Amino acid sequence: MAIRRLTDEYIKTLPFPPAKNGKPTYDLHRDNGRGAIANLGLRITTGGARSWVLVARFPSGKRDGKHNPTARKIGRWPQMRLAEARETADGWNRDIGRGVDPQEKAAEEARAKRAAREEEQREQARKRAGTFSNVAETYITRVASKLRTGHDAARIIRHDLIRRWGNKPIAEVSKTDVIDMIEDIAERGQYAAYQAYAQARTIFNWCLEREDPRHPKLGIVASPCANLRIDRLIGPRPPRQHTLTDREIVLLWQATEGDPLVTYPLGPYVRLLLILAVRRNELARATWPEFDLDQATWKLADTRTKTAKPRVIPLSRLAVEILKALPRFTGGPYLFSTSGGRTAVTNFTRLKEEIDRKIAVLDRPAPIAPWRFHDLRRTARSNWSALPILPVVAEMMLGHRQRGIIPVYDTYTYFDEQRAGFEAWCARLRAIVEPAPDNVVPMVRA
Repeated sequence: MAIRRLTDEYIKTLPFPPAKNGKPTYDLHRDNGRGAIANLGLRITTGGARSWVLVARFPSGKRDGKHNPTARKIGRWPQMRLAEARETADGWNRDIGRGVDPQEKAAEEARAKRAAREEEQREQARKRAGTFSNVAETYITRVASKLRTGHDAARIIRHDLIRRWGNKPIAEVSKTDVIDMIEDIAERGQYAAYQAYAQARTIFNWCLEREDPRHPKLGIVASPCANLRIDRLIGPRPPRQHTLTDREIVLLWQATEGDPLVTYPLGPYVRLLLILAVRRNELARATWPEFDLDQATWKLADTRTKTAKPRVIPLSRLAVEILKALPRFTGGPYLFSTSGGRTAVTNFTRLKEEIDRKIAVLDRPAPIAPWRFHDLRRTARSNWSALPILPVVAEMMLGHRQRGIIPVYDTYTYFDEQRAGFEAWCARLRAIVEPAPDNVVPMVRA
């Protein structure tokens, strides 16, 4: 009786062999017919398993110097159909002919694939951990948050850099990406582009300082900001020299008019900026323990000043009057807060937009020139030059340190002179915002 040719359809009909003497057994059906692999067979067990096996003398199957024929499993049917089993068996036979054990080769390939897969997983995990967002947030936490200007740095990083490159591995941020960022932001404002570029450059330099060139954790080998001339891209940064005119000061004062409890925090905050000529964050992050209203002083710790030196600011009567009218919160110490004193105000853009809207209503007949909060500090200092205030006193009123050898020998604080200067400035302010009627002639002493 001729042996029937193996096909997938015929395999379905093959019965399972019965057990012998109560023990399971198996039948081996040799491959035959056109395209058959002579040493390929289908083994069917009593339990119903159908497996392809290759019977051969495998290179690694030596026993006492002899090669014993061994049946090794190739795969299971029907998961592996006849055509695939023949293709696999043919490959195994070629390996055996070259003296290579196909199972050991397959195991080695599996190990290599597993190692490659694990390396890829590690690489993907490294990339996820090394996204610009993760690295930038780490920089904010470890470095920027400890700087006096840390809040502004964090705002710029999150708004202009993380929004753009957040999910991108930091090592893949290119010089082209940086140039595109600069040019895009420059359309909004040249100064903003310079600030964003400065923060990006600082972050990449910080990463390079921490990167081991032999085992780079983030994969950064060079900063994309290196050898990049931003002034050639968008032009040199012009110095900010805008000073509010008397008319603009009047508009600003009128826009902040009203009960401090009603205009809070905008009204009193803007007026105190102009009166005290302090930096934006110095006032925004002020806390009540820093003030002694009875002594009319404001003490700033070294961590709160740009010069990293403690400072005592004498408060004018007008400043004390505004401060006494501010609300007091039980939830936290901050003077200017929208969270019950728990946190300081930070959304300066919204405050600026709000006061600009109020100024626009009052602004007749000509528009007010574009301005920033820091312009109030410059406006005050420029007005002080027109008052009987010595330059050295005016600079100390701004919180600037004396230059050169002078502070080594001159340790005088000019505190009383500063107080007199602030009072003179407030008198000048009142004359600007509340001018005397035309029919009033000031008294002049002979």
